Amino acid sequence: MNVLLLRFRQKHSHCSVTQDDTNDTSSLDSESTEDVVQRLTRVQRQLEVAVLEEDYALAARLRDQCKVIQGSLTPVQQYVQQQVWILASAGSVEDKLKAIAGLGSAGEDAVVPSLAALLSDAEVQDAAQAALWSIFMRCKDPIAQEALNEGCRLLGSDRKYEQAMTLFDQVVQRCPSYAEGYNKRATLHYIERRFQESIEECKKALSLQPHHFGAASGLGLCYLQMGDRDQALKAFDAALMINPGLSDIRRLASDLRSQL
Repeated sequence: MNVLLLRFRQKHSHCSVTQDDTNDTSSLDSESTEDVVQRLTRVQRQLEVAVLEEDYALAARLRDQCKVIQGSLTPVQQYVQQQVWILASAGSVEDKLKAIAGLGSAGEDAVVPSLAALLSDAEVQDAAQAALWSIFMRCKDPIAQEALNEGCRLLGSDRKYEQAMTLFDQVVQRCPSYAEGYNKRATLHYIERRFQESIEECKKALSLQPHHFGAASGLGLCYLQMGDRDQALKAFDAALMINPGLSDIRRLASDLRSQL
């Protein structure tokens, strides 16, 4: 085995190829964008292994499968997959940062796990966090997106909380599977010291988007305000598992741990 192949296999040891892998394209229509992107990335890695092993018959079958999968993607999804592939194979920090920026701009939920995995990489942590917030704040429904933006404006500089909540309610009504609608309601409940209501909204947001470190942090802050230090620490630790770069949350967790 040559050195290049050995190194590739060490990096992608999970990419073994079976006959089923090269034939199974029947379920594409029922798969989510995330599933299709992950499948395409896996097949592309298997293709690289086949070429390195000089198994050209297998490589030809895998190349045909790539074409089938790519043909099922929209242009935006194709761009997202390209950026995920660049991110997975990027050697330099600069290449990673470019791919992260591209994924954030595309705003596809399918790439959230790939970006969340980078939150523990100090060199690209800030860029990954910004890209994730860009995706969290992107709603596919244009009317809900407009309501979300206006609600955030009212929540921020204008501090018109009642009007903001009305708009966030509209977001949730129009897009009940969109996590950020619940997270924004949680924020508003927290500001107005309705901590139990905020907790319920944070939990709903996390059930829809488990990588939402903002909702996980908010959950801990609510428990802390209610005097439940055990639950606050658990929530803070969960938030730090998602995003180790939350320095303020890390300090709060450290203070709580010293008090328990």
